[in-house]
Parts: sequence; C-alpha cells; structure tokens
Amino acid sequence: MLSSLGPILVVEDHPLYREAVLSMLLGMALPEVITACTAEEGLRALRARSGFRLIVMDLNLPGLCGVDAIRKFRSIASGVPIVVLSASDERRNVDAALQAGASVFISKGVAPGQLRSALHDVLAGTQAVPIAILARAGVAQSVRNAEEPAEPLGTLTPRQRETLTYLSRGYSNKEIALQLGLAEVTVKLHVSAIFKALGVVNRTQAVVAARQLDLQDDEGGLQASARSA
Repeated sequence: MLSSLGPILVVEDHPLYREAVLSMLLGMALPEVITACTAEEGLRALRARSGFRLIVMDLNLPGLCGVDAIRKFRSIASGVPIVVLSASDERRNVDAALQAGASVFISKGVAPGQLRSALHDVLAGTQAVPIAILARAGVAQSVRNAEEPAEPLGTLTPRQRETLTYLSRGYSNKEIALQLGLAEVTVKLHVSAIFKALGVVNRTQAVVAARQLDLQDDEGGLQASARSA
C-alpha cells in the first residue's frame, strides 16, 4: 500500500506548481511529503534522513540544476527513483535527464491525470522501464523502445478502445465505469485485455504504447493511424 511507503521529496522552485504536486501526492494517502525550493535544500533533506521512496524534481532549478542535479541526487540516493519535471520536452533534454539517472521525464504540459498515474506507478514499483511523457502533440514515449515500430491494436474491441480513451486521460476504473455505464469489474477485464494486447503491465505503459501508435482520441474512440515514415 502507498500509505506504508517512506517519505517523498519534491524539489520545485515554483510555489504554485510545487503546491499542486504536493496536493496530488497527499491525495494518494502518502504518509509524508517533504518539499524543497532548490536542489541544495533537497540534498540536505536527503542527507538528514534515510528511507526516501521517491524524488520528484524540476529540471530547471535555481543554483544546481539539470543533469548535474540529477547526478548529485542519484549519487546520494542511488536506489531511489527520480521523476524529472520540465517545462521543456526537447529530445536532447529528455535524453540527457534519463542518461543522468532519471526514471521518468514528465513534461509540465501533460494532463494532471497522466502525471498522477505516472507517480502512482513509480511508487507502486510497476514502472520499470525509463519513459518520457511529453505534452508535445500528445506524445508519450517508452525510451527503451522509442525507435521500434508500433504494432496495431487490431485485437481490441470497440468497447476496449473506448476504455483506452478514458484510461489515456487518467480516469480510474471507477470513473471509466461511470462514463461507459459498465460495472467496474467489466472495466477491469477490459483494462487487462488492453494490457495484454499492448504487452504492458501498468496504466502508464499502456498510455505510452497507445501514443506510440499515433492513436487519435475522438468521438469514435481511439483510432489507429499509420505512422509516417
């Protein structure tokens, strides 16, 4: 259970965004979230105690920042996942952050539901593959498989595609059930079928895989389109 985890460290200099992330994490019933405005302040918090479960940090902090900050956090807390938040989703920034040791790179332009889902998956230990979730053109990429061609989702039923539409928006199973007029257990079965079709194990990876197929979210659900060469 997430409530049994150790403290979470949020390092973000912008007060409004810091409070938004703090509120989101506290909404997950986490026992303790510690905030810092600079990397230096966050590093002092890490040195002061052990048992941190997650570090969430802005890429562009005042003072120590960027890949240098990521490497410093990684050197002190080698086994703690690092989620990097950034207003930029340029590929060079994504690659540099992940190579420096970030577990997940998330654009600040993504929907709140995507951010919450990604944080939940990291905390639950189900996000094993480094990924980048980007706002640009609705892109979400599995870094390990970013250059691999995507497979079509021809095995999904129309209802499963609708379920995937809401899943990609960050809806919970209960919320999807309400939207589609289904029993929650039926939605769980649809989500399991989606995971199997995409070859993934959690909701964040499902969204990543779906976006790699250039799926378009419209009134008819998610429709696969051919990837341009």
